Amino acid sequence: MRQLRDIYPNELVIIGVHSAKFPTEKLTENIREAVMRHDIRHPVVNDADFEIWSQYGVRAWPTIVLVDPLGKVVGYQSGEIDAAELTHAIDTMIQDFRRQNALKPEKIAFAPEVANEPARTLLYPSK
Repeated sequence: MRQLRDIYPNELVIIGVHSAKFPTEKLTENIREAVMRHDIRHPVVNDADFEIWSQYGVRAWPTIVLVDPLGKVVGYQSGEIDAAELTHAIDTMIQDFRRQNALKPEKIAFAPEVANEPARTLLYPSK
């Protein structure tokens, strides 16, 4: 996702939706900790009751859903997806919506979750 965000800083908004596999994964604080630990820079919604999962007809982890500028689902892929395939799909969408004058490119910035944390000497150190 980070790579896609860097390729399309003004055309693509990434929103993660976390639908828990295990009970402890439903807790917002645990999700927040994971977001910071993995340095996730896009917003992540806690879908603890699988409402978004159901509304989008998701059946597997992970699933990527492409939504156009008008809010319509235009594609989805369950399971691991090839980055080149996803990039091609996004490129095609951008070209189509530019032709229709339906794309309003502007960078939408989100403050990473770690920005809300007090300064610390160590933050999720690794090996």
